Amino acid sequence: MKLVGPWFSPFTRRVGVTLNLLNMPFEHIALHAFEQKDEVKRFNAMGKVPILVLGDGETLIDSSAIADYLDELVGPERALTPPSGAARRRVQQLTVRALAVIEKAGAIYYESAKDEPGAAALDRVDAAGQAFAGLDELERAAGSGWMAEGRLTHADIATVIAIQTAQFILQEKLPVERFPKLIALSTRAMALPAFANTVA
Repeated sequence: MKLVGPWFSPFTRRVGVTLNLLNMPFEHIALHAFEQKDEVKRFNAMGKVPILVLGDGETLIDSSAIADYLDELVGPERALTPPSGAARRRVQQLTVRALAVIEKAGAIYYESAKDEPGAAALDRVDAAGQAFAGLDELERAAGSGWMAEGRLTHADIATVIAIQTAQFILQEKLPVERFPKLIALSTRAMALPAFANTVA
């Protein structure tokens, strides 16, 4: 398998961590969707990462769809989302909250990186407020171990990347003391090669 996209992309990183945790070997092709558009479009005409290229040449896009495929591939015993019931819903809901934080933090980053002035989308959307609200929910849900089911799941992957993305983008605006459990979770995860090896 080949994973296309830079570790700078939190969604590419999510797939990379998942592949690592599931012990699936892959080739990482660190093409940047904005800086290397033409090369990325060779794999996905939309020019969007991450892209997972399977052994037979089939390409998958969207980190959630890819994560679902990988769970299916390894089977319910090894999957990083429980197969059914309340446990599955909990992992999924924590995961989508973390992904929403990443999206809102990303919106802030892209607005700040605009070359030309213009009507900012953030004038109409409280992206920072929404990101902090999501982090507050994740902080309340976190304990002293992994986020759910007493084991590492997709909820942990997404939550760790969410708090790290928020730290990078919001920097001094992010009060670390407000999220002690999430910071501890991030530290715990970064002790694992699956996470540490996906940092640019």
